[in-house]
Amino acid sequence: MTPRSAAIETRILVVSNNIFRRELLCFQLDEAGYRVYEACNATDAQKLISTVPIHILILDTNLAHSEAVIAAARRASSNTALIVITDATPTPTLPLRMALPTHDCSTLTWPYEQDTLLRTVQHRVPVATTLH
Repeated sequence: MTPRSAAIETRILVVSNNIFRRELLCFQLDEAGYRVYEACNATDAQKLISTVPIHILILDTNLAHSEAVIAAARRASSNTALIVITDATPTPTLPLRMALPTHDCSTLTWPYEQDTLLRTVQHRVPVATTLH
């Protein structure tokens, strides 16, 4: 379990154009004590990244221009942890827009259990808390 003080200091950006998914993630992370920011598109995410140091980036693989968001986060800090949300079964009507990174990335499959989300985030916190 991540100590409450580490959770409070950890800043998480959730980026998804799916309002239900984004709001659920934000609610669950906020309830766990994390400082959570949200963006519904790549442009808003990049603006936020340029003004707020982000420790963990949670990114929906269906987001257009997701690679630009990852690049902005990496430019802002090489310590930013990445968690990508993928669909359990991609459909032809909702193609995967993002090539999944091959390293330094955790994957969370939608739908997920809340405990799985929190374990995944907690696993990334020790790396993330080195950023000030």
